[in-house]
Order: sequence, then structure tokens, then C-alpha cells
Amino acid sequence: MSAHPLCPPACPACFDHFETPLGVFEHSTANPDFRAEGTFNENGIRGYGVKGMRIFDFGWQRVPKGWGDGRVIEMRLQMHATDPDLLERRLGSAQSKGCIRIPGSLNRLLDIYGVLDAGYEQAVREGQPLWVLDGNRQPIRDAGRYLIVVESIRDDRPKWSPPPFLPHRKPAPQPKPQTR
Repeated sequence: MSAHPLCPPACPACFDHFETPLGVFEHSTANPDFRAEGTFNENGIRGYGVKGMRIFDFGWQRVPKGWGDGRVIEMRLQMHATDPDLLERRLGSAQSKGCIRIPGSLNRLLDIYGVLDAGYEQAVREGQPLWVLDGNRQPIRDAGRYLIVVESIRDDRPKWSPPPFLPHRKPAPQPKPQTR
């Protein structure tokens, strides 16, 4: 199975593609983040997004290959922005090598407010200089340290999940309770 729906199973472009792993992943300084250079690859794409976008690193993870026999091997799990001109509109489709791709605006929010930076902020308090942290950051008080990845391909709403409140629509009629 290739990572791109229309590719043959032996597609060379899919050679290093993986399924995005599901689970809980710790964000710590043990797997240091870095910043995008904003350079274009041979296809004219900025895979990590524009220069300065933060690449959040969650270390090596065992995941199924997205090609060939689907054998479980190791990949580096990262969460990062993507090319805003060519790939951001494709978020949610199989376009990556198993990483978690997010819009640039979400990347900036997570970065500036340090939403996942509990470990990084602790390291700073202990005197460790971390060049990757934005100088203009405004970390939230109770930052987290874990990323939770769930399957989101569902087409229907689970019975336990109420529909969203939409003030411009009348609520659906509720069934009347049966009396005996």
C-alpha cells in the first residue's frame, strides 16, 4: 500500500512514508525541537513550512510502513507546519511521511504560548539555554508536555457526542420520553 492513493505499491516516492502513529507522545528536551529553514525541495515545496516555523520532535516511534508489506519499523515523529502555498490546503489527506502536519497559524500559537512546553520551560528555569524558544513567547501558566493523537477519519458523529450548537439553526426535535 502506497502513501499516495493513486500510486502503485512500489512507488519510489512512497518509500519512506509511514502511517501517523496514534497514542500519547511526550514532548521533552530529550528530543530537541528545531526551526524550519524555509528552503524548497526539488519539487518546489517547503516541507516544514516557511522559515522560522517550529518543528516539534516526539522522538523515534515504531509504526507501520505506508508502503510495501506494512511492516512495523521506526520513524521520527514530528509535528510541523507545511508549505502554506502548496500543501496547507491538503491537510487531512495522505501527503506526509507520517508526521503530524498542522497549519502555520496553529504552529505559531503552540510555539508562542508554549502549549506543549512544560519540559522546555522547566529547563529554562534550571538555567539551560534553549535557542529554539521564540524570544517573544508568552508561555501559558499550565503548559502541557504530551501530545495525544487520535483517529479522526470518522464520517459520522458518535451517539455519545452531542451535535454542535449552531445559533442560526433550530435544534433538532428531541424524542418524547415513553411512559408506561
